[in-house]
Amino acid sequence: IRYFTAGDAFDAYRATFVGFEQLHKALNGVLHASARTFAELPRDEQFKQRFFLRELGGQAGAVEAVASAALDGVESLSGDKHAEVVPAADVDASLVHRSPHDAVRHTRYRRHYHHSHE
Repeated sequence: IRYFTAGDAFDAYRATFVGFEQLHKALNGVLHASARTFAELPRDEQFKQRFFLRELGGQAGAVEAVASAALDGVESLSGDKHAEVVPAADVDASLVHRSPHDAVRHTRYRRHYHHSHE
């Protein structure tokens, strides 16, 4: 673990990993409580629980899609020293929610090549 957390590279990610750890703990607490009480809840409260779980799944998918697109972008650069990943100016948020993997992968990053003039 020290290998990955030592040095400047990890500093940019530190707060995100701490946030994910907190989110994971909070989500586990909610899921355990929900599993114990769901069957006894009124139908409208059960509906809300299912809605929240679907929303959490959608939000998690959107985060995964952004991270996956970023990884694809930096991996594509590892062999091409003339390419640069530039964040796209506009991302259609409605597409991210409907189909996070495809929408973000195709709109979040654009590749720009710098061609030398001969």
